[in-house]
Amino acid sequence: MIRIINKYFYISGVIMNILLLTYLTIGVSLDNSLWITNYTDKINSSKLNLNHNKETSAPLALLNVKSLNLPTLSMDNKNGDNISNIVFVSNENQFIKEISNIEKSKKIILKNGVYTFNSTKLRTNKIKNTHSKVIITAQNDGYVDFKLNTIEGILIDTPNWQINGINFKGICPDDKKCEHGLHIVGDAKNIVISNNTFIDFNAAIKVNKKDNLYPDDGIIEYNRFHFTKPRNTATPVTPINIDHANRWLVRKNIISDFSKANGNKVSYAAFMKGGISDGIFEQNLVICSSDGKNLGTRVGLSLGGGGMSKTARRNQAEYETRNSVIRNNIIMNCNDVGVYIQKSLSAEVYNNTIYNTKGIDVRYSNSTALIINNILNGKIRSRDKAKVYKENNLTISKSYSLKKPTFNSIYKSPKDGDFSIISSDHINHYISGYVKVSDGNTDDFCNNKVNDTPYIGAVLMSTNCFN
Repeated sequence: MIRIINKYFYISGVIMNILLLTYLTIGVSLDNSLWITNYTDKINSSKLNLNHNKETSAPLALLNVKSLNLPTLSMDNKNGDNISNIVFVSNENQFIKEISNIEKSKKIILKNGVYTFNSTKLRTNKIKNTHSKVIITAQNDGYVDFKLNTIEGILIDTPNWQINGINFKGICPDDKKCEHGLHIVGDAKNIVISNNTFIDFNAAIKVNKKDNLYPDDGIIEYNRFHFTKPRNTATPVTPINIDHANRWLVRKNIISDFSKANGNKVSYAAFMKGGISDGIFEQNLVICSSDGKNLGTRVGLSLGGGGMSKTARRNQAEYETRNSVIRNNIIMNCNDVGVYIQKSLSAEVYNNTIYNTKGIDVRYSNSTALIINNILNGKIRSRDKAKVYKENNLTISKSYSLKKPTFNSIYKSPKDGDFSIISSDHINHYISGYVKVSDGNTDDFCNNKVNDTPYIGAVLMSTNCFN
């Protein structure tokens, strides 16, 4: 029997209004093919050892972006644009000139090669027509390398930019000097960041307000983030750091091997905070550690992150996030929790598979959360008077018992990242107790349409997903 979460429910005397979120539709539609097909084989079929330090003559694309079987987009018409003002660039000076000289819609196509920048940041100019669109794209996805010896790479503060197919690599001798690959601020609404690789930045993508303007309605999808070594810095270490901005959709990214060697030594794969509303994390693969090393404290996905003072939040909100969602993600190998919710109102965490972490934490009295239909080890914790409604979660203990499910009795080889379902015997009870949270207009981790089909964890059907 499918149970449906009603619009209102009661927790510890508090009536919470749960807004059921649907997909954001923000100016781009990508092919809905199985994005993760064969990723374990193509990264490493026997061990999750991504060999980030190994030198190779192959383009970074072949090791990262192309290994995900990402949707192929035509170079001449990526994302359905019809921009007639097309410029090809082949060196650093041409690129700097083109991004600082924009008066109308423009597509900047980067020819294959390595572009090295040594400066404070790459500034874009104010676009006279705010309805203009700017696309920066590789001529061939993954065959353009941006090597950045800069505090931040491209700074965007105007609307309607798309960044596609570039390998961003931080090369600063001092880790404190490579903060961001992309910095999205102020009026930079409707930004799409897709099919890129980000290596060795403290916060590869940083989003935040500027001058009381907010960069709302962005998409981060089909990207790959990792470090080649722990970051030797006391500044925040979070590959995706979204502050202040509403309605960001972060989906179908791989985030792995992030860690912080200095300061508080706490790092996150991604978080949203700062008084935001209606954010979504979905269908991401988070591997906190692929080599088993546990330097520092590594947390998976978070609504609230490390927190922000009330005066610094958007409209001085009482919350870090509101009406935001973490769904259909696989999160693994974190030496702290896989999901952390703090000071977040009406958070929804459902249908995630959370393997080899300490579980899910919800913290502080102004946090209210639905925790539904997840498979995890560790615990679901309510801390510091947080209010949690939890139902139909399969919490797997580390103790062995023939009568109790284990990850290995459900999935083919979870330690290697293969979450193909081999038996539903242990999860049939939870499938029959499925609690419908969304309106059904969602996909599972493997891009199967969910509709009203009952399932638990991130995977409804695994055919041809992990292979």
